[in-house]
Amino acid sequence: MANATVPSSLVSAGVLHGDEEFHVVDDPSGTPISKKTDVDAVLTRGESSFLLLDASNDPITGVLEISKTGSSRLLVTSETNGIANVQLKNTASQWALEVPNGGGGIEIQDITAGTSPVVVKDDAPDDSVHVTASGNVGMGTAVPVDALHVHDSVVSSFVRCTHSSTGATSTDGMQVGYSNACYLWNYENTDVVIAANNAVVARFQPGGDLRIEGALEVAGSGGPTITAGSGTPESVLTAPVGSLFQRTDGGAGTSFYVKESGAGNTGWVAK
Repeated sequence: MANATVPSSLVSAGVLHGDEEFHVVDDPSGTPISKKTDVDAVLTRGESSFLLLDASNDPITGVLEISKTGSSRLLVTSETNGIANVQLKNTASQWALEVPNGGGGIEIQDITAGTSPVVVKDDAPDDSVHVTASGNVGMGTAVPVDALHVHDSVVSSFVRCTHSSTGATSTDGMQVGYSNACYLWNYENTDVVIAANNAVVARFQPGGDLRIEGALEVAGSGGPTITAGSGTPESVLTAPVGSLFQRTDGGAGTSFYVKESGAGNTGWVAK
């Protein structure tokens, strides 16, 4: 069978392992530049292109498999410190695993969209990101015990959230983490809001005030409460003895109530 014609710019690689041979071809004439049988393959790319051919000089397409007893590898190099990448493409999209021009790390690139959603820089420490068999993600740990586990081997471990209006420096946005105490730290001049059941229940305001949307319960579940609202609490508000009610529309002698008796909504006395 005649030698295949090799494109001058397209890189298309396929390796078929087993008892069959393959040839690495690096010129339009189809002349093999190396020949291997069921061993690990080292493919080096400079400024030229290559096709992998089978023993009949037909281009190998479809499955790419490099296999041998022990370890095996596919190595793509750039002799000029330029781009070195491996690309995967179908009719809908094209992706690449690339060491960019000049080095500095490795990127997973969405060539179709023109983005690099994952970038790992040179000298990143062990277990910078570690995904376990159960799906837990560790950052700084190889044994994450929750869905996301952030660990710092020094003193503090924080997660920071910022967006376009806060900036993205060390004094922007908010942090949550641990450093000899548990911290929720807001760098912005905005409220810290706590919500439950899809509704705001409390706000910590920049001046230090705490605003509670419901009752403040003292001494744990079932203890006295502190509540504010309009109208009298008598026959309206159920609370234990010792509870307090601050009336927002009251007057002299009707602005402050104490629950002095009963377990239901009666027993409130204006002070």
